[in-house]
Amino acid sequence: MRRRLKQVYGCLRVHEAFLTMDSVTETLQAVETMGSKRLKEATEVWRSLRSTDPRVSASNDTISGKDPPETASNGPPRPMSWACGGVRGWWDDDDARHDRTEADAGPSDPSRPLHADLEDVVYVPRSRTCFYHKHTRKPIHVFCLADGHGGRGAAEHFVKLAPQAILAVFDTRAGWDLDSTDSTAELKDLVVQAFKDLDDEFCALRSEEYEQAKTNGTTIKDDGCTLNIVVIFDGLHLITAHVGDSRTIVGQPLSPPPVSTRRSQTVRFVPVHATIDHAVSHPVRAAHVQRNGGVFREAKGDPPIVPVISGRETSVKGLEEARVFRPEGFVNPYGFPVKNIGMGDAMGDVVFKISPRLFMAVPDVDVLSLAPESSFLVLMASDGLFTVVTDDDSDASDSEEAEVEVANRVLLESWQRIETTADTENEISAVGCRDATRLKRFIEALCARQRGSLADIFVKGRRRIWDDVAVVAIEIGPRCI
Repeated sequence: MRRRLKQVYGCLRVHEAFLTMDSVTETLQAVETMGSKRLKEATEVWRSLRSTDPRVSASNDTISGKDPPETASNGPPRPMSWACGGVRGWWDDDDARHDRTEADAGPSDPSRPLHADLEDVVYVPRSRTCFYHKHTRKPIHVFCLADGHGGRGAAEHFVKLAPQAILAVFDTRAGWDLDSTDSTAELKDLVVQAFKDLDDEFCALRSEEYEQAKTNGTTIKDDGCTLNIVVIFDGLHLITAHVGDSRTIVGQPLSPPPVSTRRSQTVRFVPVHATIDHAVSHPVRAAHVQRNGGVFREAKGDPPIVPVISGRETSVKGLEEARVFRPEGFVNPYGFPVKNIGMGDAMGDVVFKISPRLFMAVPDVDVLSLAPESSFLVLMASDGLFTVVTDDDSDASDSEEAEVEVANRVLLESWQRIETTADTENEISAVGCRDATRLKRFIEALCARQRGSLADIFVKGRRRIWDDVAVVAIEIGPRCI
């Protein structure tokens, strides 16, 4: 039964039938109450496949497959392809946990997965589909990635709802001139408010659940996630918005290829934009935490770290390995133990939003113009990728900022080394546009990290853990003429 269900799941996945997959999940959960042992086994197998798959559908996905309207854009189309993938992390060193069983196995490691579920979740449009602006009918491509902590729930929640929230932002105006400073500023404000609304709604939902759990005497734990969103508006502007320490980088060819060349396997991409991680050491986030009574420690029981924050630095010294704690004496009104978090901002995490709130849930928003004659490569990933990239030529004593720049450069340059091979059709392979075979191979090599074809760009030797990872790659070609 397990083998047959995996074959069905893999087939649906390759054909991007994610709504059908979710429907099967709901149906199996409903019939499981009938008590059949075989039904329960089937439900568990299917749930395991779904909870270790990074890709989910959006709440408004049913409209994204419509045929494009005749007035979808004021210019010629721009070729785009995308792919996504992810794997569970694993315990690596000899001191790691050995109490996992073969039943917990996942694609990252057959014996010791880090979590029961893959906590990194992504949304990408189905092949050759997108949303459309309500008024101008211009195409809007939305991509989302979230790195969950405390479980998969928060990440899946935000990724499913974010596309609809972003589309609502664009629909508030009859037209957008994103080359205009005023229009760009208004868009940024609306995206910030959309993030806040999503976070407030989630925290209100979780608060009700926590109150109910407290009443029932059941055990529960707080959860949250990062949230990165990329929007491509009419093929001419790219918007990045993010909260947390997942990252988006945008690359452009070092030497633009001829306009007639749609794609070139020899193009070398270099970073032209990268989001700034909301790490604990992020100066704005660290100042907010400190101002509201948060405490920095490297581990529970360690003495507090009291940083000096001038507001002029790009990274606060002394907080590179720190975590954020609630102060001594803080009483959680929901009763369960209060965790500590190794980042400077996040979506969810209700206990960190109780006044005085330590986390802002305020995104950085940037708007980039996409030159029509150029191609671009966009990479979104959780910190399970970026924190393990290295360069043998870099100085081990490099600053935190220099390490980030090295990782961004190395990842984009590694694209040149990927060769196109036949698609693999199974439940753990990368998925995306049907003609994006090379992008899929790129995703799989990155997710495999030191076990894949790009092993030399990742740290050597054993680690205590390899974290969950999810990656989205988007290739944007020159606009057709």
